[in-house]
Amino acid sequence: ALDALEEQMRRSPGNAQVALSMATILLELKRFDDARKHAEIALASAPAFASELLAQIALSEGNLTEAERQANAGLALDPRRVQSLMVLSQVRDRQGRFDEELALLDRSLSTVQTYRLPAIRELQFRRGQALLQLRRAGEAEAAFRAETESFADNLDAWASLALVMGTQGRKLDARAVLEAAMKRNPGSSMRELAVESLHMMGDAEGIRLLSGVR
Repeated sequence: ALDALEEQMRRSPGNAQVALSMATILLELKRFDDARKHAEIALASAPAFASELLAQIALSEGNLTEAERQANAGLALDPRRVQSLMVLSQVRDRQGRFDEELALLDRSLSTVQTYRLPAIRELQFRRGQALLQLRRAGEAEAAFRAETESFADNLDAWASLALVMGTQGRKLDARAVLEAAMKRNPGSSMRELAVESLHMMGDAEGIRLLSGVR
């Protein structure tokens, strides 16, 4: 795919769509300098998308100042841009500013709901994590459950949901959640995560019972 995009760039060196596609792939390959160069090509004709991608590149490099600057540039163009809000929330998470992180994630969720956009992977999961940091376990549980309902293959969301229940002494509920997770996600990955979660809860009996789930 990268070779084909490079050929398109040679034919249309200023094509923003191709440049952004290349930047996305290069970011996934951790070729940050090349990714940044291609994202910058799109700044003139697709500034919001380019700024979001530049923010993601900076975040991947650990440059929180630049990530915040680029995310805010995207929000200046349109304060409803969910991806810019999401990147900025990640900056706040790394800074330990969890109340601000949650506010940004709530803005993202409000935009998704208001405009009836498709659910965004990790949005509710990350809300749950922020809520836990703020010691709001009941709301965190609801957020983790919402993530599993929209993205049943998010294994960490299932485990987090079970752990929230387990820490409240609700071992039976936690076991039921992990059993459902294993049925929705057959294979060793979810099974191992379920056992790890039960071990963290100190639920040896739960581990024994889940070992028979197929």
